[in-house]
Amino acid sequence: MGRSFFVQPETMRLNLADVHRRAIEELIATNPKKLSQKDLDKEIESLDAKAQAIEGNYIEVKKRLTVGEQRHIFARMVRDFRPGEQPTLDPTQVGISKVIEYLTAWGGPGFVDEDGRAVKFPKPIASTFKDRESLLSQLHGDVYNDISAAIDWHETEQAREWSEEKNGTDGAKSSAAISPSVV
Repeated sequence: MGRSFFVQPETMRLNLADVHRRAIEELIATNPKKLSQKDLDKEIESLDAKAQAIEGNYIEVKKRLTVGEQRHIFARMVRDFRPGEQPTLDPTQVGISKVIEYLTAWGGPGFVDEDGRAVKFPKPIASTFKDRESLLSQLHGDVYNDISAAIDWHETEQAREWSEEKNGTDGAKSSAAISPSVV
Protein backbone atom coordinates (compact mmCIF):
# COMPACT_ATOMS: atom_id res chain seq x y z
CA MET A 1 0.00 0.00 0.00
CA GLY A 2 1.36 3.41 -0.93
CA ARG A 3 1.73 6.46 1.23
CA SER A 4 -1.34 8.64 1.68
CA PHE A 5 -1.23 12.14 0.23
CA PHE A 6 -3.38 13.41 3.11
CA VAL A 7 -1.72 14.89 6.18
CA GLN A 8 -2.30 12.66 9.18
CA PRO A 9 -3.29 14.36 12.45
CA GLU A 10 -0.06 13.56 14.30
CA THR A 11 1.61 15.69 16.94
CA MET A 12 5.14 15.73 18.26
CA ARG A 13 6.48 16.90 21.62
CA LEU A 14 9.43 19.30 21.50
CA ASN A 15 11.48 20.07 24.61
CA LEU A 16 12.14 23.82 24.75
CA ALA A 17 15.56 23.30 26.39
CA ASP A 18 16.66 21.60 23.16
CA VAL A 19 16.58 25.01 21.43
CA HIS A 20 19.55 26.06 23.57
CA ARG A 21 21.26 22.66 23.33
CA ARG A 22 21.17 22.87 19.53
CA ALA A 23 22.56 26.42 19.74
CA ILE A 24 25.47 25.07 21.83
CA GLU A 25 26.13 22.30 19.28
CA GLU A 26 26.10 24.79 16.42
CA LEU A 27 28.33 27.22 18.30
CA ILE A 28 30.88 24.50 19.02
CA ALA A 29 30.78 23.22 15.44
CA THR A 30 31.00 26.57 13.64
CA ASN A 31 31.90 29.39 16.08
CA PRO A 32 30.28 31.85 13.62
CA LYS A 33 31.35 34.92 15.58
CA LYS A 34 34.97 33.67 15.69
CA LEU A 35 35.00 34.01 19.48
CA SER A 36 38.10 33.44 21.56
CA GLN A 37 38.06 30.24 23.62
CA LYS A 38 37.29 32.27 26.75
CA ASP A 39 34.34 34.05 25.09
CA LEU A 40 33.18 30.81 23.50
CA ASP A 41 33.14 29.15 26.93
CA LYS A 42 31.11 32.08 28.35
CA GLU A 43 28.59 31.84 25.51
CA ILE A 44 28.26 28.08 25.99
CA GLU A 45 27.81 28.57 29.74
CA SER A 46 25.08 31.16 29.11
CA LEU A 47 23.22 28.90 26.68
CA ASP A 48 23.54 25.95 29.06
CA ALA A 49 22.07 28.05 31.90
CA LYS A 50 19.13 28.95 29.62
CA ALA A 51 18.60 25.27 28.76
CA GLN A 52 18.62 24.31 32.45
CA ALA A 53 16.23 27.14 33.36
CA ILE A 54 13.64 26.03 30.81
CA GLU A 55 14.14 22.24 31.24
CA GLY A 56 10.89 20.32 31.60
CA ASN A 57 8.87 22.78 29.53
CA TYR A 58 7.62 21.53 26.21
CA ILE A 59 5.32 22.24 23.31
CA GLU A 60 3.28 19.86 21.21
CA VAL A 61 3.09 20.66 17.52
CA LYS A 62 1.48 19.25 14.43
CA LYS A 63 3.88 16.96 12.63
CA ARG A 64 2.98 18.49 9.26
CA LEU A 65 0.66 21.23 8.14
CA THR A 66 -2.00 20.80 5.51
CA VAL A 67 -1.99 23.03 2.44
CA GLY A 68 -4.95 24.87 3.97
CA GLU A 69 -2.98 25.62 7.14
CA GLN A 70 -0.01 26.80 5.06
CA ARG A 71 -2.33 29.14 3.15
CA HIS A 72 -3.72 30.49 6.43
CA ILE A 73 -0.19 31.44 7.50
CA PHE A 74 0.44 33.26 4.21
CA ALA A 75 -2.96 34.98 4.23
CA ARG A 76 -2.51 36.28 7.78
CA MET A 77 1.01 37.57 7.14
CA VAL A 78 0.30 39.38 3.89
CA ARG A 79 -1.28 42.82 4.12
CA ASP A 80 -1.24 43.58 0.38
CA PHE A 81 -0.35 41.41 -2.59
CA ARG A 82 -0.30 42.32 -6.26
CA PRO A 83 0.94 40.03 -9.02
CA GLY A 84 4.50 40.83 -10.07
CA GLU A 85 5.24 42.81 -6.88
CA GLN A 86 6.70 41.94 -3.52
CA PRO A 87 3.89 41.36 -0.99
CA THR A 88 3.51 43.87 1.84
CA LEU A 89 3.68 41.95 5.10
CA ASP A 90 1.82 42.64 8.34
CA PRO A 91 4.68 42.77 10.88
CA THR A 92 2.34 41.83 13.73
CA GLN A 93 1.56 38.50 12.03
CA VAL A 94 4.99 37.45 10.76
CA GLY A 95 6.10 34.46 12.82
CA ILE A 96 3.12 34.25 15.14
CA SER A 97 0.86 32.97 12.36
CA LYS A 98 3.12 29.94 11.90
CA VAL A 99 3.40 29.35 15.64
CA ILE A 100 -0.39 29.37 16.01
CA GLU A 101 -0.91 26.94 13.12
CA TYR A 102 1.65 24.44 14.46
CA LEU A 103 1.14 24.71 18.24
CA THR A 104 -1.43 22.34 19.75
CA ALA A 105 -0.42 22.26 23.43
CA TRP A 106 2.24 23.21 25.94
CA GLY A 107 3.20 22.09 29.40
CA GLY A 108 5.78 22.07 32.11
CA PRO A 109 6.58 24.06 35.23
CA GLY A 110 6.77 27.40 33.39
CA PHE A 111 3.28 27.37 31.89
CA VAL A 112 1.45 28.35 35.07
CA ASP A 113 -0.40 31.44 36.26
CA GLU A 114 0.58 33.54 39.29
CA ASP A 115 -1.28 31.08 41.56
CA GLY A 116 0.66 28.08 40.21
CA ARG A 117 -2.22 26.67 38.16
CA ALA A 118 -1.45 25.25 34.73
CA VAL A 119 -2.33 27.54 31.82
CA LYS A 120 -3.37 25.31 28.94
CA PHE A 121 -2.99 26.31 25.32
CA PRO A 122 -6.48 26.23 23.79
CA LYS A 123 -7.19 23.57 21.19
CA PRO A 124 -7.70 25.10 17.72
CA ILE A 125 -11.10 23.44 17.39
CA ALA A 126 -12.34 25.09 20.60
CA SER A 127 -10.87 28.56 20.17
CA THR A 128 -10.34 31.32 17.65
CA PHE A 129 -7.07 32.45 16.14
CA LYS A 130 -7.39 35.68 18.15
CA ASP A 131 -7.82 33.73 21.43
CA ARG A 132 -4.61 31.78 20.81
CA GLU A 133 -2.79 34.91 19.62
CA SER A 134 -3.86 36.77 22.76
CA LEU A 135 -2.54 34.02 25.03
CA LEU A 136 0.78 33.82 23.16
CA SER A 137 1.12 37.60 23.41
CA GLN A 138 1.17 37.31 27.21
CA LEU A 139 4.31 35.15 27.23
CA HIS A 140 7.75 36.45 28.16
CA GLY A 141 9.57 37.38 24.94
CA ASP A 142 12.38 34.85 25.45
CA VAL A 143 9.88 32.02 25.93
CA TYR A 144 7.98 33.00 22.79
CA ASN A 145 11.31 33.10 20.90
CA ASP A 146 12.15 29.60 22.18
CA ILE A 147 8.75 28.32 21.01
CA SER A 148 9.22 29.94 17.61
CA ALA A 149 12.78 28.56 17.27
CA ALA A 150 11.60 25.05 18.21
CA ILE A 151 8.89 25.23 15.56
CA ASP A 152 11.33 26.56 12.94
CA TRP A 153 13.68 23.65 13.70
CA HIS A 154 10.78 21.18 13.57
CA GLU A 155 9.61 22.56 10.22
CA THR A 156 13.14 22.25 8.79
CA GLU A 157 13.47 18.66 10.04
CA GLN A 158 10.08 17.68 8.62
CA ALA A 159 11.00 19.20 5.23
CA ARG A 160 14.28 17.25 5.26
CA GLU A 161 12.49 13.99 6.15
CA TRP A 162 9.83 14.58 3.48
CA SER A 163 12.52 15.23 0.88
CA GLU A 164 14.33 12.02 1.84
CA GLU A 165 11.09 10.04 1.63
CA LYS A 166 10.21 11.60 -1.71
CA ASN A 167 13.67 11.01 -3.17
CA GLY A 168 13.97 7.48 -1.83
CA THR A 169 16.91 8.16 0.49
CA ASP A 170 15.06 7.27 3.70
CA GLY A 171 15.86 3.54 3.49
CA ALA A 172 12.40 2.58 2.22
CA LYS A 173 12.13 0.19 -0.68
CA SER A 174 11.50 1.91 -3.96
CA SER A 175 8.82 0.68 -6.29
CA ALA A 176 9.56 -0.79 -9.69
CA ALA A 177 9.07 1.35 -12.76
CA ILE A 178 5.56 1.14 -14.19
CA SER A 179 6.76 1.24 -17.76
CA PRO A 180 10.20 1.10 -19.30
CA SER A 181 11.92 4.31 -20.35
CA VAL A 182 12.23 5.05 -24.01
CA VAL A 183 15.76 6.15 -24.79
